[in-house]
Amino acid sequence: MTPFEPLTALPVRRRADELDRLIDTAPAGSDGPAGLAQALRRTGDALDATVLPREQFRDELRTRLMAVAAVQGVGAAATAPASAARAAAPR
Repeated sequence: MTPFEPLTALPVRRRADELDRLIDTAPAGSDGPAGLAQALRRTGDALDATVLPREQFRDELRTRLMAVAAVQGVGAAATAPASAARAAAPR
């Protein structure tokens, strides 16, 4: 790959699809990584319906994130950290 070729997510997507297929087709209760992945998936599925953040937590987190974004900016509008600005300043 040359430095000017665009990056693509297709190889990563293929590997993820292959892993998903291996987990789905592994015998139930099998040992090794596939068995562990199955157990984790079942646990996650069971928790999805029961574990939810409190409404107050979500509201407070959103408020805090919006306040930080307003001060620091987001993406291209983000400000450089003070230490980086001091290092770049002429002496």
